[in-house]
Amino acid sequence: MPSVSKKNYYQVLRITPAATTAEVKKAYRKLAQQYHPDKNAGNEIAALHFKEIKEAYETLADDTKRQAYNYEHFHLLKHYEKQAAITPRWILDEMIRLDAVVKESDVFRLDKDGLYIQLYDLLDDYNIGVLTENGDADMNKAIIQLALNAAEPLSYAYTERIASRMQMIAGEESRQIIAKRLKDKKANELFDKYKLPLAILIGILLCLVIIFSSR
Repeated sequence: MPSVSKKNYYQVLRITPAATTAEVKKAYRKLAQQYHPDKNAGNEIAALHFKEIKEAYETLADDTKRQAYNYEHFHLLKHYEKQAAITPRWILDEMIRLDAVVKESDVFRLDKDGLYIQLYDLLDDYNIGVLTENGDADMNKAIIQLALNAAEPLSYAYTERIASRMQMIAGEESRQIIAKRLKDKKANELFDKYKLPLAILIGILLCLVIIFSSR
C-alpha cells in the first residue's frame, strides 16, 4: 500500500469525508482559484497552500488513492486489518469491537469523521455482498443494531449515509428500526438548532406579558 500523508486532506479542501467526487472537484476549483500563484505573486504562504490543495485533490479525486488515504488516516482500531477472506462472523466481530471503542470514548473528543469512515468501510460493497450471500437474518440484524449504536455520536447526515448501507441487508423489522433512528436523530438535531432562539423568543414574550399585565 502506498505511503499516505498525515495531513487531513478533507480539512484542506474544506469538505467532509462524505463528499462525493463531484464535490471534491468543486471544492478544489474554488480554492485553487483563490490561492493560485498567478493571483498571489510573491506570496509564499499562498503558494504553499496551493501546493497542499493540489496534493489533497490528487488524492481525494482518485478512488484508489482516497480509499488508501481513508484507511490510513482514519484508522480507529490499531489492530484492524482487512483479511483476505471476509466472513459474516468477522464483520460482526469487527462491529462489536467498533461499538466497544465508541462506548469507551469521550463523545466530545471522538473523531467523528474517522468513525464514519470506519463504519462505511465495514459496510462497503464487498462486505455487503458477503452478508447478502452468506449471512443469515439474525446476524445481519445484530450487525445493523451494533452499527446504529456505534453511529449514535454521528450527525444526521453521516447516519443517513450509513443507514443507506444497512438497508441493503435489513429485514422489515430492521428497516423500521433504522427509519425510527433517523427520524429521532433528525428531530433532535432540529431541536438543538432552534432551542436557543426559541428560548430567547419565549423569554421576550414572557417579558412583554409581564410589562403589559402590570399596566
